[in-house]
Amino acid sequence: MSDWLLYRRWVFANGWSECIGLGATGVLGWWVMRITGEPSSVVAVLRTALLGVAGGMLFEGILVGYAQARVLRAWDADFHSGPWIGPILGTPQMFVLRRYARPAGRWVLANALAWAVGMPVVFLGAGAVPHETSTAVAIMIVGLTCLAAGIAVGAVHGLFLIKLLPASGG
Repeated sequence: MSDWLLYRRWVFANGWSECIGLGATGVLGWWVMRITGEPSSVVAVLRTALLGVAGGMLFEGILVGYAQARVLRAWDADFHSGPWIGPILGTPQMFVLRRYARPAGRWVLANALAWAVGMPVVFLGAGAVPHETSTAVAIMIVGLTCLAAGIAVGAVHGLFLIKLLPASGG
């Protein structure tokens, strides 16, 4: 597989999986807030964060990891994903990558830079939802925001990936 085919597949995989994964995280957070109400204490804030964000991030991580691993298995059928479970685990991903590429330590930097680009997209998109909008419009804005964030993140760490991995897999 050529570097640019790998890159395009990587960006696409990150785009769709973050669209669904980040979107689900947002919906879960909204749902928890709706059920528990606005948190009024530190404990309530932590509980809401644990239920909404952590639960959503687990789903997001598994989904993104699945999408990323599929791309890497297409690059090399012998690719073993190990702990490849998404965007918040750049260090464990580095340990998997070092079996295929040196210096894999750059992967941690790649994730940090990718999310330095992706998180402003998330915050800008979340802030773009008008308070008096319909649910359908809010879902559309959030979905497009999550897609754009995933594409941005995939585009950044995808550039690192094609430089780290050999030109073609096994």
